[in-house]
Amino acid sequence: MNEPVRQHYHYQPAHGPPAPMVCVVTNEAAGDTELTADLQQQSLQAWCWLHGGTAPLPQEPRLTAEMTIEAIDQTVAASAAPFVALLPPGSRLVPTFLEKAAWVLATHPAIGICHAQIPADTPTRGGASGVSSGGAAPFLIRRGVFLAAGGLGENRDAATLWRRLATRGETAYCIPEVLLGGATAESVAIPATRLGEPGPYEVVPTGAPFDNPLQPHPARQRLLIIMPWLIVGGAERVNLDLIRQLTADGYEVTLATTLAGAQHGWFETFAEYTSDIFVLDRFVRLHDTPRFLAYLINSRRIETVMISNSYLGYQILPFLRAACPHAVFVDYCHSIDDTWRNGGYPRCGVAYQELLDLNITSSGFVRDWMVARGADPARIEIAYTNVDVEYWQPDPVAAAEVRTRLGLHAEDLLLVFVGRLSHEKRPALLAHIIAGLQRRSPGRFRCLVIGDGPLRGELQQLVRALQIEPCLDILGRVDDTAMHGYLSAADVLLLPSQVEGISVAVFEAMAMEVIPISARVGGQAELISADVGVLVPHSASELDAYIDTLQQLLADPQQRRIMQQAARARVVQHFPLSAFGPRMAALYRRAHALREHAPRLPVSIGMGAEHAAQAFEAMRIEAALDVLWAERERVQLRPGAWRHAPRALAWRIRNTIRGIAAAGYRWGKAHGFTWLTPLREWLQRRSGR
Repeated sequence: MNEPVRQHYHYQPAHGPPAPMVCVVTNEAAGDTELTADLQQQSLQAWCWLHGGTAPLPQEPRLTAEMTIEAIDQTVAASAAPFVALLPPGSRLVPTFLEKAAWVLATHPAIGICHAQIPADTPTRGGASGVSSGGAAPFLIRRGVFLAAGGLGENRDAATLWRRLATRGETAYCIPEVLLGGATAESVAIPATRLGEPGPYEVVPTGAPFDNPLQPHPARQRLLIIMPWLIVGGAERVNLDLIRQLTADGYEVTLATTLAGAQHGWFETFAEYTSDIFVLDRFVRLHDTPRFLAYLINSRRIETVMISNSYLGYQILPFLRAACPHAVFVDYCHSIDDTWRNGGYPRCGVAYQELLDLNITSSGFVRDWMVARGADPARIEIAYTNVDVEYWQPDPVAAAEVRTRLGLHAEDLLLVFVGRLSHEKRPALLAHIIAGLQRRSPGRFRCLVIGDGPLRGELQQLVRALQIEPCLDILGRVDDTAMHGYLSAADVLLLPSQVEGISVAVFEAMAMEVIPISARVGGQAELISADVGVLVPHSASELDAYIDTLQQLLADPQQRRIMQQAARARVVQHFPLSAFGPRMAALYRRAHALREHAPRLPVSIGMGAEHAAQAFEAMRIEAALDVLWAERERVQLRPGAWRHAPRALAWRIRNTIRGIAAAGYRWGKAHGFTWLTPLREWLQRRSGR
């Protein structure tokens, strides 16, 4: 992390310098202007700064400079701040580090220390690099643990304190996110701990462990988007486009992701537009999620909350409505999936409509589906996702380069599939379409599969089995520059999906003068008219319908050119991206007007918490059943595997006992049972671990 993410959020305390939650301690040359800026930009503003060096420091009213180490330890001991942040020379902090680390310690009494990942190329004193073990990298520590370990003492640095903490048998939690940088990491390791697992019917807390009231920027609107993950996907690209437009128009956007264990390949891309990003499972237990999101909304005085494809977001909506009565709540539904939870997110939109001020859909098809299932049409509006027609326009030079590289002549057909390789996109049907076309028109076309997903391996096997490797290439994910080149060269986008809303890939392809050949699903018919593409209904004969359509286009290059030009003209005229942000902003204003003139019935915080508790219990049971189902599948697929069933049961019993013992250890440490540490070490030596 050579530089922090660009700042796009306004962090100022609401009522002057607040009572400190964190004593920030620095020493020697740590008082540089970069660190000062990092502290001033922290999303947790309740801090005071104790500096033990003599270097000149910028003006900061919360700074007490040129203190002796003894005076720092004494000031920390006398402070009411529950946490101490140790920042060695050269430290750099992402704006949300103090806030996330403080939440870990405030909600986990058994954890005494919290730190975070550092960039992979950061050297350590022990010669390794990568993940910080603390020490000479910044970390947050409980004031009581800091004082019990002797404070900074005569050695005057955090690295020495870290070694004393390791000797004392303390444990630390590392937030699995790059939030720190600049300092050299200490190679002395403190045993790592994890966040607690949910228990059966665990009570959902209702109050935040601390307050962090921030002053809203007077000229900006504030929006929270609750979404499952930050991946390279259609719905995520829509959210990214929305954030780009809204931040350019003066919005401050906060993001919270709710899908546990997810990868977030687009984290840095989203971070270009907001520093206020919270991947919840990295620092918040599941049962603390409702109160953290309520804290976030109240801390920032967020005016509008949008649920976008987050199942958990719907489940905690009653809690959020009760805890944040000033906020307006909307959702944005893209597509219907009858194979998942009886309709997917639009079904949630119907079920929770009485708690939403407004439903927003990406197509009339989704709106009509919701109305047919009992939703109030007066509370549903459409906002087409649209496409950036300035960026997505054909590049003849790139097209010629790609087609030459692929060995295609001017009359040959280049097909592209763009999407996640998962069941809803039906990649197996795609392979059979290409095999059928190859039998009829060998050597006159190529197909490029652009995307990745859980079915990539199966698709590769099917391609080999059908012997279509010469005409079908699986490229995996590509960046926008490469995508631009492939679409410039392409003639047809082939998308035989099981479900869609209105595909982002179709928007982009049409803007690039690519003919969409798609399944007639979702709202595709609202974008693909007969003069620009072909829609194929799901039926027993759809394979032949796809092959016939492609063969006709292959035989008529002139008709292809007419349809390609008409495709771009249609999106330029009716679906430019420049209209998307203003449309969504107008719908947010409509939601605020509805809240004012036709408010939803209030929800009690107790009912909201119980609803969340029931939802979390269902999630816990579902996760356990997933493990059992996977185990059942392995047993059924492996010859003679039934013989290993007793061993599998014993493994599960041992893991359960270990989990109970770990919970007991954390509880005992929190309550002063110091003899537990040598007992654990003795048991580990006995077991050879």
